Amino acid sequence: MLVKALIADDSPIMRKIVRANLEKANVKLIKESKNGEETMATLKQGEVNLLFLDLNMPEPNGWEILDKLHKGGKTSELSVIIISNEMGEGSKENLQKMGVVGFIPKPFNIQAFQEVAVPIVESIHNEEKKERLFDAQREEELITLFANETPLCSIEGGYLFFEFKESVVKIEKKELAKMAILEKKIL
Repeated sequence: MLVKALIADDSPIMRKIVRANLEKANVKLIKESKNGEETMATLKQGEVNLLFLDLNMPEPNGWEILDKLHKGGKTSELSVIIISNEMGEGSKENLQKMGVVGFIPKPFNIQAFQEVAVPIVESIHNEEKKERLFDAQREEELITLFANETPLCSIEGGYLFFEFKESVVKIEKKELAKMAILEKKIL
């Protein structure tokens, strides 16, 4: 999957510094928010998988945002890195329990960014590569199946089922665009 980062910090200088370092780490999709309200609105769109969160932001603050994300089960869906000068050991432990994966102190520390954020960015990039490889392998398997026999087709809920002699392929309806591509390759 692509790295889709949100920098949530009320300091324009901090947002600029984090953005510049994310761009150096080959992150292309970067959004910014200057307060808690903007942060929550962007997160509700569901287009973020890496959040840099300042704890001392206004309207609501970073603690409140993190609490909402944690209670809503959203911290398992995105990597949260705290950018703050509130880095006491008790705070770190509490934040880790809420799903935070890393900490970058203020004032900004490039070494901490490289040690914390860069491996997370690389991990997300690696997941994207695995997904592309899986899609390519799956596409080849489907081309082979469709080229050799005509399956029975059925629809249940949001899925299409293609029943071949020796296997059944389950495909989400939203993947039909990929099937159109397959159809062109098969014919």
